[in-house]
Amino acid sequence: RYIDLEDLFKHLEPFAYYLQSCSYLLTENEKTSYLNHLSLTGIKRFAPLGTITWGMEGAPHDGRFVLRELVSFIGDETRIQNYGEKHTYMQTAAKLKQHFENSQHPRGYIFSSGGTTGEPKYVHYSYEEFDRMTDMLAYNFRAQGIKAGSTVANLFVAGNLWSSFLAVEKALEKIGAIQLPIGGLCPSENITTYLMKFKPDAIMGIPSLLVMNAEQALGLGHDLKIPKVFYAGEAMSETRRDFLKNTWKTEYFGSAGYASVDAGVIGYQCVNCLAGEHHLFADVVDMNIVEGEALVSSYSRHTLPIKNYATGDRVEWVEGDCGCGRKDKKFKLLGRIDNTIQIWSCRLLLADIEKSIKNLDSSIMSLQLILTEGQQEKSVMEILELNYEVKAGSELNSKLLIEEIYSNSRDLKDTISLDAFSQRIKISAKLPNEIKRNARTGKISVILDRRN
Repeated sequence: RYIDLEDLFKHLEPFAYYLQSCSYLLTENEKTSYLNHLSLTGIKRFAPLGTITWGMEGAPHDGRFVLRELVSFIGDETRIQNYGEKHTYMQTAAKLKQHFENSQHPRGYIFSSGGTTGEPKYVHYSYEEFDRMTDMLAYNFRAQGIKAGSTVANLFVAGNLWSSFLAVEKALEKIGAIQLPIGGLCPSENITTYLMKFKPDAIMGIPSLLVMNAEQALGLGHDLKIPKVFYAGEAMSETRRDFLKNTWKTEYFGSAGYASVDAGVIGYQCVNCLAGEHHLFADVVDMNIVEGEALVSSYSRHTLPIKNYATGDRVEWVEGDCGCGRKDKKFKLLGRIDNTIQIWSCRLLLADIEKSIKNLDSSIMSLQLILTEGQQEKSVMEILELNYEVKAGSELNSKLLIEEIYSNSRDLKDTISLDAFSQRIKISAKLPNEIKRNARTGKISVILDRRN
């Protein structure tokens, strides 16, 4: 039973991800308002009472426009057999171009893998696959209280073949939210102006960029209140949370979805998830934990099913039922296992730093990177401490080393200035064996993440 249309919507909204078809018995005056409102829950098909089984040609089935998908692609699955475990599904531009030239009707999106050195890698999504991915993101946002009419500021970075801004935009459209498509690279003073004018219920973006804009608002003396913050791409440390709580009076912090460009959306959060915890989209994603690393197989990519994709993330299963009542298994992110450092909204590779040191002194063999974070007077700053072992009197020129690292990291150059990088890195020369080793193995822990 329901009281009115709004009450009916509240009853259906928790099941939006699973809704497909709806039969109705309505007057002509009621029909428009009911169908427009209920379509925001994700229902794809409406039919008058008694006609739901007739199946009009071209009508969606299981929430999908199957005829459109059949026209779009013909899959040759024999090539999938050649993919081994931990296969990379990213391709070079030349290989993608060759793929499209051999396809009769290629269409969809091309996205970039983000920041790495060497030749960038790309991935292709059909329109149907991207639509499915944004369905999953919309479910993630609904599960955390974003609903039709919520005002949401999108501060993910647009362009540069990145997927996040576009995916979030389409997911919010499916919910029926009021969107502020600002973008993370918009000048900070403009962002602050938009936030002051439209007073969003939620803001979404990369944590370091969100903090930077909160600092801008604080510096200008603006009194902003943003109840919800959604983040992805970096960890939301306790220091950052505390700063945003104090600056924006934020009450809720949630994940904008656990995903990768290769595999698509993997997990979602509900309001009962603790920091780092996610539910697995178990209907389309399988996850195995091998030596602490999450390997996922995703079937949301119909043209290229993902099998045993190595995420590079350390995870563990969360035991027990979730208070939200959902039965999808929960897991917790514990950090990265590879040699990629996510800092200052970019990815810095250990290989770039090792190469830079070698270019200046090939005899240096031992180094350690320590990531710290602290709240200064009106800001939060991430610091990279670089310690290396060398004989007394053979210390490197720190200024030259900073310039060398900056030159070798493509993503670093695309993200911050050399001057800003110089202020955020501390370089120390240590005597041989001065860097602490593991007492049992004698090995150095090369990357220590001590951010709160």
